[in-house]
Amino acid sequence: MGVSSRFGVDSVGPFRLNRDTVQFKRNRAWLSGSETGVKPNETNRWKRRVLVVNIVDVWVGRQHRPCLNEREGCEMAGLSDMEALRAYVTAPDTTMNRADTTVLLQITHNNLKANFVDIRFDRHMLIGQVKDKVSSHTGTPVTSMKLQLKNSSGRTIAVLEDESRKLGYYSPEDGYTIHVTDLDPFSASANGWLEDTNLVEKYTLSDEAYAQRENTFLKYKEARLREDPTWTVKKDLALRRGETYVPPEQMPESYGEEIALQVHVGDRCEVSPGARRGEVRFVGKVDGLPPGYWIGIQFDEPVGKNDGSVRGKEYFSCPPSYGGFARPENVQAGDFPPIDEFEDELEEF
Repeated sequence: MGVSSRFGVDSVGPFRLNRDTVQFKRNRAWLSGSETGVKPNETNRWKRRVLVVNIVDVWVGRQHRPCLNEREGCEMAGLSDMEALRAYVTAPDTTMNRADTTVLLQITHNNLKANFVDIRFDRHMLIGQVKDKVSSHTGTPVTSMKLQLKNSSGRTIAVLEDESRKLGYYSPEDGYTIHVTDLDPFSASANGWLEDTNLVEKYTLSDEAYAQRENTFLKYKEARLREDPTWTVKKDLALRRGETYVPPEQMPESYGEEIALQVHVGDRCEVSPGARRGEVRFVGKVDGLPPGYWIGIQFDEPVGKNDGSVRGKEYFSCPPSYGGFARPENVQAGDFPPIDEFEDELEEF
């Protein structure tokens, strides 16, 4: 059964002859079984991809109203919604015109980590024009750059030095790379100055200088606390929304005491979550943390959050990221030796 009798040509209605119209006609012809250049021995996956992508493209373009929408196209091609979406996203971009002499190249730079992908060049461009375009992407002046053309395997096939030659002289293909070497030892891109923000000096303000400023959150907070000693940000937001603020339930000072007294400094332990192992270094209350008892642990690996200190007060000493504090119910004391990652491998020998 042909497409005209199956779906009805009259449902298409009048439309202009453009790229989308041609694609739609080709799809109709393929569905009816006529010759379209798609051979029977080619994979069905390729056929389905062409069918669904073209139909969706026509529908999204809204240049006319086709008799097939993307859902009907997916059903006809036997694709699920996710398969159709994947085919549409991974299909070649046909929305932008591309001349026969256009080539898509990547640009890399010896001082930059970033790569510029699928930059359009014309094979008729002079090497001088190529350098101008590369300079607009990388920031390296034309007079300070050396260009190398590399193939898809990374092998250098030419040095683009003669600015009177055209790019097409070197036979570039899609996926080739133009590698830029910045010859200026004092270049702004050297040593990561255009990418590494850690090299830039940050503006800092001491606590004393901040406290002297007016119209800051600190001043606002101090004013609110003078009016209401129980003021908090959450309470303020609730009142602004016209809601009744319910303060969170406060932990009693004795929270976790019964379990904590069963744990002793020097015990080996395992902490949840994560089954992190270590040694108990502190048992008691911690200023700056919620009320109740806490267990201070020095972990065997750097899976902690501190060095045994909380807000400048030291409760025990250990290397940074090896210390942490956990509630007693999350700490299990017992025979928990350090984990030997190579123990199982040695047993196999």
